[in-house]
Amino acid sequence: MKKRRPGILYVVFVIAFIVLLAGMNSMILLGIDDTEKFVKSDRSFESNSRVFLNLSELETYSDLSESLYVGGWAFCETESNNADKAYDIILQNEDNTYIVHAKAVTRRDVGGNVGGKKVASTLNGIEVRASTIGVKDGTYRLLIHVWENEDNYGLIDTGFKIIKSKDQFEELKYELITAPVNAEISEAVKKNAKVALQNDVLRISGWCFIEELDTDNQEVMIMTQTTDGERIYSARKGSRLDVMTHFENDDYLYSGFEVEIPDWEGIEAYAVCIKVGDEVLRTEWEAIDLPLE
Repeated sequence: MKKRRPGILYVVFVIAFIVLLAGMNSMILLGIDDTEKFVKSDRSFESNSRVFLNLSELETYSDLSESLYVGGWAFCETESNNADKAYDIILQNEDNTYIVHAKAVTRRDVGGNVGGKKVASTLNGIEVRASTIGVKDGTYRLLIHVWENEDNYGLIDTGFKIIKSKDQFEELKYELITAPVNAEISEAVKKNAKVALQNDVLRISGWCFIEELDTDNQEVMIMTQTTDGERIYSARKGSRLDVMTHFENDDYLYSGFEVEIPDWEGIEAYAVCIKVGDEVLRTEWEAIDLPLE
């Protein structure tokens, strides 16, 4: 008896399937190639002007390109034409720096006068979605360089952090500090904070500053008193135009802070800490009555 050979139709089907699969992979790769990408860079960014920033959207996508979306607005005060205004979105840690370049987009709600500041035009929007496929695993700070024109440009650390690994690609919303921190209680630390428990996460947010000191690069930590001792968390900073305007002091622009603590059980009190050089100043303990509504 002769062995049956695969039918011609079957062979044709297998070949067609392989060709189709290869074509789909090529289309996917082409799609990624057409996407803006973060690229490794050793470029240094100069700054001669203060950046006024409001970063309202930060999204990570677990798609094939592992893309990151950044949205909001930013500007430096300038009296010169800024028709070619652009941004560099920067991911940076101790080992690597990656950037993606983007043109400014129109934000008609941000122009003329913002927080008492003169804005050259409505070209202040940030809308960037870029692939991080070439970014090495690690934890990265998110910085933005604003280039208004040849006269005015500035660099700002947004306070946001991104963590990327084999199993994780997301915003780092809190970080437990394991190194000992010696904090001194000081009346120079001013703050206004609220505490809320939402979706089983403890959220502490508000504003803080040390009188007459610049908040652009201030480092804020939340010290907690628990039934098992003290725990300290790094807080994400944010812009607070309302605080800057109220106190009539540009130095308080980045006085905003926020921390989300999922392991909140046992926390009884908190204090706001601000690092100044090698010193850490803090507020008095403030009790937290859990559970909060």
